[in-house]
Amino acid sequence: MLQMPGLMVVPQGRMKSGKRAIWISWEDHRRTTELCGALGVPLYTFTSKGSRISRYVVLTVRTVLKLMEERPDLLFVQNPSLALSLLGVFYKLAFGKRLIVDAHTSGVFPFDGKSALLNLVCRYIHRKSDLTIVTTSSLKDAVERNRGMGFVLQDRLPGISPGKAIKLKGAKNILYICSFSWDEPYNEVIEAASRVGSGVCVYITGNYRKAPGIRREALPENVVLTGFLPEEEYLGLLSSADVLVDLTTREDCLLCGAYEAVALGKPFIISKTLALMEYFTSGCVYAGNTAEGIAEAIRAALSTQEELEEEVKEFREELRSSWEEKFTDFKKNAGV
Repeated sequence: MLQMPGLMVVPQGRMKSGKRAIWISWEDHRRTTELCGALGVPLYTFTSKGSRISRYVVLTVRTVLKLMEERPDLLFVQNPSLALSLLGVFYKLAFGKRLIVDAHTSGVFPFDGKSALLNLVCRYIHRKSDLTIVTTSSLKDAVERNRGMGFVLQDRLPGISPGKAIKLKGAKNILYICSFSWDEPYNEVIEAASRVGSGVCVYITGNYRKAPGIRREALPENVVLTGFLPEEEYLGLLSSADVLVDLTTREDCLLCGAYEAVALGKPFIISKTLALMEYFTSGCVYAGNTAEGIAEAIRAALSTQEELEEEVKEFREELRSSWEEKFTDFKKNAGV
């Protein structure tokens, strides 16, 4: 992998057809990296610090320059960002090329669909793109209601290896994978920790300084805030915990932490949403997003830890096989 300030490139070859394809993203996301690796498509991840306006100006200039340099026959973009996706549409229309958009949940329902203007922008992007990749059938339906063409392709299981073991403080240790976003019930997880007993330690990742009202001194003794971790330390913590937890209040959202748990063969707890229960069917416990619901799920996962470990390892092979079948179908639809 080549790295420059504000730019990450995964160098690969051309498509088998001989046509030039590239993928551009304005966010560093494991799903995108894994898909590019599977496709053999170069990934250019542009990032910039500063105010929102200056960031958009810098990223737009870098993107346009890269497009003019590469002139790809097929352009992939990640949505979010809506601005990047719009640039992709303009490139397609100006040069008669193909555009495929990988739309995360907020790329179909920006701000949970509460902005009329952004909904219009999304509909335009869906309609003008040649294909929109989504992770659930209901998101595909939403894209097609906007007169776009959708394709369901969940995340590829990440190619991660167990990290170096870390000595953790609890008799049993739970790792809650968190970014302190609005859709994550982190306060409920903290309350759940106080209900499961001092022998169970709950580690919480992510930049807790983003969350209002979170104070270290006010936390239960069995809660540890790790802060944002470098990749190596994060993988060590994932590998050392007994059970992983990833939760969301959003429907139609599949969780990166769940994919990571399956990849590492770890029992995991996820929210009791239809999308998650339909896709992650083994090796896990479903939790209501309440303190008692989460505490109950932790107790259940720890009491059946060995069985869940066996289940998740079998499930990992099932997911890998089913994903490869979907990916083959996707390449036919995408013209790759």
